[in-house]
Amino acid sequence: MKPLPPLLLLLWCLACRSPSEESLKGTAEVGFVAGSSSSTTPTASIPDDLVQRVQAAQALEDLLVIDRFVALDDAQVQLKAVDDAALVGQTIAVLDFGAQQISQYSLDGAFLRLIGRQGEGPGEYVRPRTIGRCYGDQLAVCDRGEIRVFDQNGVFQFATRLSPRVYPGRFFDWTHQDRLALIGVPMVNPRSPWHVLVDGSKPDFPILGGFGQRPALDNMPVSPAFSAFENLYDAFWVADPYSTEIRIYNRDGQLVTQQAGTHPAALKTDDWPKALENEQQFFEIYREKLITTAFLPWQGQVVVQRELQKTYGLGHEPGGYADILDRNGKTLRRNLKIMLPFRFFDQQGTTVLGAYDENILDMREPLIKKAYGEELFEKLKATGQLGTEKKALWVMTSP
Repeated sequence: MKPLPPLLLLLWCLACRSPSEESLKGTAEVGFVAGSSSSTTPTASIPDDLVQRVQAAQALEDLLVIDRFVALDDAQVQLKAVDDAALVGQTIAVLDFGAQQISQYSLDGAFLRLIGRQGEGPGEYVRPRTIGRCYGDQLAVCDRGEIRVFDQNGVFQFATRLSPRVYPGRFFDWTHQDRLALIGVPMVNPRSPWHVLVDGSKPDFPILGGFGQRPALDNMPVSPAFSAFENLYDAFWVADPYSTEIRIYNRDGQLVTQQAGTHPAALKTDDWPKALENEQQFFEIYREKLITTAFLPWQGQVVVQRELQKTYGLGHEPGGYADILDRNGKTLRRNLKIMLPFRFFDQQGTTVLGAYDENILDMREPLIKKAYGEELFEKLKATGQLGTEKKALWVMTSP
């Protein structure tokens, strides 16, 4: 997920409030040693040649091999942006937040249909914020406190009826029917857990419990506008808001490990009390620091992208750094240079779906040629994305 623009982020952090809530029962996170793990899951053996590739790489682009680009047909529906995407069956569902619409395409990018429409009736949505593939290979849409489910053909199935104490935030995961994970639930009570597990297999959607310690800044709860969240290898990878710090939980909400970026420009949650003193300090810190912006499954491991916030709209060259971790959070490589920041959307089997920021691609053609070579650059150019309003996704194969 692409991070919020700095001004919106500041306003959200200062003004975000929810109705007073009761504290939910949850597991508190107490003390940790960076890199330690409470997981009992055995670590899979990593092939020696893969370790050598990771250590020899000069940039992340040396490791990621894009198979093809998918140009999305815009003849019938003009996309303003691809804000989220999901692989559902043999199709790609795309959320355009600005247009408040969800469209569906074939794996080759041919337009198939619009899914739902704006409204407040069955199968309609008011303000969809994010989409994701859920159990049964269906599409789940997070919309103003509810999650609406559609089948592979875009036919509405049902909407959640959650407890009034729980309001879905920006991220959720419903891979398993009996485990609906709501990440970053807005609550004022700092003792309330940050994330909530709900049993989605029962009609009343009972709350199973909460997990994650909710920090506060000067008695003000931090906005749950997480910059990155994914369910990877049946574990929840959560990036703390406005920082390089990440936590990994198992599917029951138990903390597996916690890590923070080691780069000198890494933004830490401890920076925020000072940043929130005034707007000038906020922008000085935010624009010159790295925050975690994406997780990406790769060859059975995880890429943690930490992106320079001065990349967007400020005339600076794009860039950032990545850590390569195994699926249990053990570090294989730190601070690997990123030339083109990415967005990861979904993985189905060995197919990984993502995108590059269209503004960066349009502005930095020589950089793309240098990073990927003439052949892959020509594939990207053939999508019609460069220098146009056309949108394209990339597809990568990863076991």
